[in-house]
Amino acid sequence: MNNRRAVLLPLIYFDFFDYPLTVQEINYWCPQKISLSETKQISLSLERSKIIAQDDDFYFLSSRQMIVEKRRRHQQFSRSKLRKARKAVRWLAKIPMVMLIGVSGNLALEDADKDDDIDLFIITKANHLWLTRFLVVLMGEFLGRRHPNDIQTANKLCFNLFLDENNLAFSEKRQDLYTAHEILQLKILFDRGEVYEKILAQNNWLRKFLPVAYFSREEGFRQGKSYYSKVAVEESHQFFLFESLAKKFQLWYMRKKRDQEEIRSGALFFHPRDSRQFILNHFQKRTSKFFKNHLL
Repeated sequence: MNNRRAVLLPLIYFDFFDYPLTVQEINYWCPQKISLSETKQISLSLERSKIIAQDDDFYFLSSRQMIVEKRRRHQQFSRSKLRKARKAVRWLAKIPMVMLIGVSGNLALEDADKDDDIDLFIITKANHLWLTRFLVVLMGEFLGRRHPNDIQTANKLCFNLFLDENNLAFSEKRQDLYTAHEILQLKILFDRGEVYEKILAQNNWLRKFLPVAYFSREEGFRQGKSYYSKVAVEESHQFFLFESLAKKFQLWYMRKKRDQEEIRSGALFFHPRDSRQFILNHFQKRTSKFFKNHLL
């Protein structure tokens, strides 16, 4: 792929989310390694050709200037949501089987609308996924969690993804650009001990899609503040008994409410509206049409 196309791809991808990028962000999300100085030169060249435009250090596809103000507005909404998320995480981190909590989705990029909820990505201790989820959901009742039938979802906590430490590798069917973005844009708020580094190590397919972002985070890049704890979890037959009971109870409870959830050993994906495939298809069609129209 030539470098001009590589610079344009992040702009086309994030345009779906009405999210303009700085030149540093373009470089960070490039699908191949390009120096920052070359990214700047290519961006200026594309701007002179009127393929992209710039406003207040943000680049965007030509005629899409309105998304700059939208990003600024969403940054304001996101700050208050992140304050609530951090307060909630301080309580959730008291559960000793919780190993990592990260903010995912739009809020991870500080691009949440005022009516958006707060998506949390949670890693549990190995073999304690269902017990941990039970305690997280129970505590969430006091912290303001989102329920499946809620009409008003603004600022509510949504526990949409659980993995345990033995299942950090994403399945082959999820190894795509969308998932790569979701993992590499996570805002880590709590990590009990280098769990995020383990996620990166066990998902090195990420570098195929987003090499700059992958290696930047692998070298210790962190967004937000992390809260560390040294609470130990005793391995005992009691915990395994509680885990089994918690799993049976929750599967029974959700039996009539199952929809697009993916439930497998050590992994729970709860996405009421899983738009992953729609976004990937849109991106592919949009990219092909864009390059054809601009003879790139």
